Amino acid sequence: MLPLFIIIQFFISFRRKYVVPAFLVLFLVLTLEHEGCVFKYIILDERGFNFTVVHNTSDSTTLCSCKNFERLGILCRHIFFVLKNKKVNAIPDRYVLCRWCKDSILKPVNAFEDGVFQQCVGSEEQTLTMKTLWSDINFCIGMIDQQPHLLKQISDAIKVQKELLSSSQTSSAATSSKRDVIKGFYGSSIPTEVSVHPPQQARNKGCGKRLKGGKEKAIKVIQKTKRLCRTCNKKGYHDSMNCPLNLEE
Repeated sequence: MLPLFIIIQFFISFRRKYVVPAFLVLFLVLTLEHEGCVFKYIILDERGFNFTVVHNTSDSTTLCSCKNFERLGILCRHIFFVLKNKKVNAIPDRYVLCRWCKDSILKPVNAFEDGVFQQCVGSEEQTLTMKTLWSDINFCIGMIDQQPHLLKQISDAIKVQKELLSSSQTSSAATSSKRDVIKGFYGSSIPTEVSVHPPQQARNKGCGKRLKGGKEKAIKVIQKTKRLCRTCNKKGYHDSMNCPLNLEE
């Protein structure tokens, strides 16, 4: 979990960069096109750049040509400017991503919705069921991580199911190859043809020298005999030619 001061710094920088400029007079609407529920704005900012913002009032969708939301998951100040002019009091739910919510720590990386997971990964039904099961287990543990008595109840329930499955599991079904384990864990099998290979090792001319550490360099300096410098009249590892007093002058 991120420390509190990092979260505060993020929201302060977000407000300074995106929210405050949207409520200041920093933009100029060059053209406005209206077709049904779709409003198209061409906005000129203080730097002289043009941005196109398309706002649909029927489904509350807003797109900007700067692609800030597509890249970072944060609405840009151009969209905030349009939403302010359209009297939108709250950010639409579609633009409030889970990564910025306080309960995002409870969801593991494999917590996908069924439709989204099938479109992105194309996994089989068995793999999807396994990932959903892991998601439910991690979600329950995250909710009660500060309650030892509830954690013990879940642990006891899992142990009971483990004993039942161990007693009913046959030896033939329990054995699986390494490839099957990798396929079940990652959701994909090993490709037959590998197109990406490590780069060829370069052979530079000459003999390479070993890099010495700071400790080894210090030991080598200590082993030298100290000499008397006639400039500063002190014994050290320098002489009158490279005395520090000469550098100060």
